[in-house]
Amino acid sequence: MWTLPASCFAAPNAPIFLLDTPMRTLSPRGAIAASCLLATAFLMTACVAPRVPMEPAAKTGIHTVRVNPVVQLPEDMYYRGRAEGVAMMLSGPLLGDQVASAVGKDAKAQLVAEMRANHIDLGEIVAAEFARQASAGSAITFVVGSAPADAQVDLTVNVYGIAHAHALGTSLYPIVSLSATMKTPDGKVAWQASHVASAQNVENQEGHALEDYLRDPELLRRAFVTGSDVVSRVMVQDLVSVPKSRPGHLDSSSPGMTNALANR
Repeated sequence: MWTLPASCFAAPNAPIFLLDTPMRTLSPRGAIAASCLLATAFLMTACVAPRVPMEPAAKTGIHTVRVNPVVQLPEDMYYRGRAEGVAMMLSGPLLGDQVASAVGKDAKAQLVAEMRANHIDLGEIVAAEFARQASAGSAITFVVGSAPADAQVDLTVNVYGIAHAHALGTSLYPIVSLSATMKTPDGKVAWQASHVASAQNVENQEGHALEDYLRDPELLRRAFVTGSDVVSRVMVQDLVSVPKSRPGHLDSSSPGMTNALANR
């Protein structure tokens, strides 16, 4: 069963910052499944670090950031296919996630085995995509490795896996929930944020059937590159943006902002 570590509940009041983006109106069938999807959404966002926005002085004083190549990963993959979605709907929001985990146990084991056999290193993918997007979207240069730098970013993948965008969907999309903490050499946190690339993100286009992932594991690699790319772009938006007066939201009018969190 997929469970959250106790540390995820250490800061229950930690805010989750979102971009102001339009939401897709739920169909009647989607509304039926909404309560179960909300339970899943809680699992995606429970393990988040409190946001620390980057101060203007830090933005001008930090020119090169080292991205720690050692990315912290959860022990278990998250998987929600069509059978799991049906199980969640039938079991309700309280028991649905546990039932879905049991139903998807074999499929998840197959996916993990394929990733290992084909050397699909999620930590390596996440670090590379974050450095690439952060360098392209900000005035700071981000480099993966151990080179001298003005600060270091440590990345933690809170949740990863593949899931349907909706309970009865036909394609499985990558999920990457990511936290980033940037510290200066004296240990001060210069910036910290957490965001999710979910199966509902419209920019998350790498969706395939379970059978396709198992037949061609390179599709898994491409999927996690896409998920890492999507969440990294949202991270960069957080890095360069400033908080709005409305708590829990970011200023989506900042230069370079994109609609990266719009839903299907």
